[in-house]
Amino acid sequence: MSLGRRTLSTRESPLLPSTFLHPPGLDRHPFPCQARALLARGHEVTLVCGSYAGGQTGLSGDYRAGRREGWVDGIQVIELELPYSNRDGFLRRTLTFLKFAWRSAWLALRRDYDT
Repeated sequence: MSLGRRTLSTRESPLLPSTFLHPPGLDRHPFPCQARALLARGHEVTLVCGSYAGGQTGLSGDYRAGRREGWVDGIQVIELELPYSNRDGFLRRTLTFLKFAWRSAWLALRRDYDT
């Protein structure tokens, strides 16, 4: 499957970052749609996202070490505890995004992902 210029071979484990998921979570967001397409082709997919008051990732329970993890429809979901709101000012939103980018990159480097 082609994602940009790179073609994934069989059984790779791509990591898909998304700052947050829109309601109702995994059903109407482009990244879960990509994740499902990759899953259907035999890949092990991980979706990392931030927390958003109006979003629903399908995960429940408390955050541990600033994140919670679980499986939703065969997709591993990692939700980072980074509260976000459309009411946040520009500076706060920028800082939240930078924290998300840093923590996502850290996850990608510390675990065995292919993308």
